[in-house]
Amino acid sequence: NGATGAGGTTGAAGTTGAAGTSAACMRCTDYAAPTESGRISAAALDQLSGIAVSHRNAGVLFVHNDRTSTTVWAVSEAGALLATYSFTGVTVRDVEDIAVGPCPSGTCVFLADIGGNLGTRPDYTIVRFPEPAVTASGATPISVAAEELVFTYPDGALHNAESLLVEPATGTTYIIDKVAAGMHSTAYRLSATFGGAPILATKVGELPVPASGDMPATAADAHPCGTGFILATGNTAY
Repeated sequence: NGATGAGGTTGAAGTTGAAGTSAACMRCTDYAAPTESGRISAAALDQLSGIAVSHRNAGVLFVHNDRTSTTVWAVSEAGALLATYSFTGVTVRDVEDIAVGPCPSGTCVFLADIGGNLGTRPDYTIVRFPEPAVTASGATPISVAAEELVFTYPDGALHNAESLLVEPATGTTYIIDKVAAGMHSTAYRLSATFGGAPILATKVGELPVPASGDMPATAADAHPCGTGFILATGNTAY
């Protein structure tokens, strides 16, 4: 459910800043072995579907539950619940991914209401709200006003997706759809204009992945230097 998306907002030179790019964009030269930094135990966080590294708050991760939840939680890298945010002004149907990226107020938290596995729906939504300065307020909800970008696909068909990208320099959002195992996913670009009339997504093109034998695409993150992105399936990362 898109829960593998933390790494895209931190580069080898450190966490990205307000402008969305790291101070010195560098590439990691090799992969390290995975290690467990902590475990989330808060009862409310029972269907986590996305994770993103904060730009404003060192060591803070934003997470969300799947489906219709309008809540975002801030947790520490060790998994401790730090703060709870309830966004208002927007309704959602099937939230599948989260990202942090630039917006007019500096940096924003973006949520992708892009799931299509619950039946027909007339449109899809990207939600964003200004990234908060996280204080240790625990489970008490803090209300944040959100805005939305409503879109449909150019073919007018129902699409399922679990992968959101936010371009680190411009804040332009991209969606990568989730198709059957062994089929290639397609990338779509959205206007960065929020609060306006619904728009049509622009088809960027079919990807060469997932490859034959792979599970479907479930998460993605933009490289902090804007040079590319990571796409994760259930068994492979590209």
